[in-house]
Amino acid sequence: MCETYDEELLNRFADVAEELGWTSDWDLKDGYFDMENSSPAGEDLIMTLFTKDFQSFESLDHRLWDERYDFDPEEHAVMWYGQNRGEPSSIRTLLDDADAIAEMLDELEAKTYIRLFQPEKKEHDNLTIGG
Repeated sequence: MCETYDEELLNRFADVAEELGWTSDWDLKDGYFDMENSSPAGEDLIMTLFTKDFQSFESLDHRLWDERYDFDPEEHAVMWYGQNRGEPSSIRTLLDDADAIAEMLDELEAKTYIRLFQPEKKEHDNLTIGG
């Protein structure tokens, strides 16, 4: 049995994510979905989100914040260096790409916050001021 979630929140988030190049079927029928993007050097980025991440704006924001701040670009580059799985052989390219991934995660979290939270905050502030 899947947990309940805010479908409107999911749809609004999907709009933001798609603007930033993330793709998915955006369907939580099994309680999760994978969203995908590619780094500038061509690394496939996959982020798995769950119904619990869409129970409130706060849970989504917390999840995106965790994704970004758990990502260490230097550690990521070192992990891939010399693996010979099609990644660039230059440590500089890997570091630059990992930095770009961090920026992509930053942008996803920041734009989600601005587009989903701030409009609600403004509505709330207007009600308080006008009330």
